[in-house]
Amino acid sequence: MSNTLRIVIERHPNTELTSFHVNRRLTDSKHTIRFAHDSGQVVVDNMFSEVNVEPLAQLLAENIYEIPGIQTGFIGGGVSIENYKVSVSHSRAFDENDIEFAVIEAVAKTINIELDDVTFELDDYARSDEYKQRQRESERAYARMF
Repeated sequence: MSNTLRIVIERHPNTELTSFHVNRRLTDSKHTIRFAHDSGQVVVDNMFSEVNVEPLAQLLAENIYEIPGIQTGFIGGGVSIENYKVSVSHSRAFDENDIEFAVIEAVAKTINIELDDVTFELDDYARSDEYKQRQRESERAYARMF
């Protein structure tokens, strides 16, 4: 495996949510691990499943919650970690580019990779006109079904 950390930033139609797909395993959990920030502590927020949280996933969530603008979680929002993806909810009052770069730094720091060894690309298809057109077409087709 290359020593380069590759991150694909996925911007969602919801501008308060961004996902970061990485080429390094972040957890071995079979479930998405949801974290929340409560009274100064990062806690697991998986209501319906027991999860074993590895130290790497816990540390990553803690590093991300140090970023100003990250939402606290509990009933939506917060930080979610899957095998090769981390998703964060952030306030619209903060610059999206600043949040994205800070998360990239947090991921690199957590897995001990220098920023010089990180490549990233932006995938904002979900905000494109083509995506919006397909969404409208799907909604019209769904409406005709009923």
